Amino acid sequence: MAWTVYGAFCQFRDEVVDLPPELTEKARLSLYSITTRVAELAEQKSDFPRLGAEPLVYGSFARKTQCQPLDDLDLLVVLEPGSARPTSIRRDRFGFDLEASRGPLARFTGAFLDDVNSRSVLDAIRNEIKGLRDLEVESVDRRLQAVRLKLDFYDWNFDLVPAVPVVKDGMTQHYLIPNGNGDWWRTDPRADADRLTAALNRHGKAFLSLVRLVKYWNATQKPRLGSYHLETLVANVMQDKGKMYTLDLPELLARCFGRLTDAVFQPCPDPKGLGPDLDLGVDWLRRTQISENASWAAYFTEIALEYDKDGETEDAFGAWRDVFGKAFPSYGSE
Repeated sequence: MAWTVYGAFCQFRDEVVDLPPELTEKARLSLYSITTRVAELAEQKSDFPRLGAEPLVYGSFARKTQCQPLDDLDLLVVLEPGSARPTSIRRDRFGFDLEASRGPLARFTGAFLDDVNSRSVLDAIRNEIKGLRDLEVESVDRRLQAVRLKLDFYDWNFDLVPAVPVVKDGMTQHYLIPNGNGDWWRTDPRADADRLTAALNRHGKAFLSLVRLVKYWNATQKPRLGSYHLETLVANVMQDKGKMYTLDLPELLARCFGRLTDAVFQPCPDPKGLGPDLDLGVDWLRRTQISENASWAAYFTEIALEYDKDGETEDAFGAWRDVFGKAFPSYGSE
């Protein structure tokens, strides 16, 4: 039973927010299965883009910032670049053309241009991926940047994102992924992994718990921020001379919500320095509504801290339920 705020947060995280260990292991096995089957498909189907390396797991699951429910897993399907060469384009300051007059990507160019069309690559993956057994065919769809599929024995989707490595002096500098318009944007999940490692070295594991709690809160709100955008904002605002000032989650939440109130109005550049700003497309009305939601969350967290400090634990539980909803344990609940 939860009789203390500390105990309530432990119960809340274990039962509601964090992915259970057995689910995490099942998800990892499913990624291995998909990776193996995609590799087999690429070998068997000549129309499937030629693979250049093992797929890379990325996204919230890879960064260990995924909260429940687990709804999708992201894979970069690394393609063989051959002699393909990226060039920047004027119409999109973050966009790139990918020129390939020959090599494995040349068949995805237009009739009169040597530019690889990322939509054509997505279509080729989409058309061939339907050959996977146990696949819910209707769930396969070409999206802006990925081919989404669902196997009938998993509860989550798989987003397959074609990625072309940009190599210099034998080293992969970054990857090009579809931008939704037929061109390409840069990304590099390795940079995200390095950034997370640095955050953990600075702040400890409390940082991951904080991110997952704020993501869970965000998922209960309307409107909501994109997952990666929010994660980046949390990392940006929760630094005090390089470190979080406390490891106490309730206090961290109060500080985080208070700072997010203003942070959502600020530009949020891609922390990798490769792609467009993460707040691209978030209009002023939506920012205002999200800021108001964060302001209310900050208000109730402060009230909860005061109640707990004064020994009014049951009232503190009620204030935390105002933040996270009825999924947060009630006082004395099992």
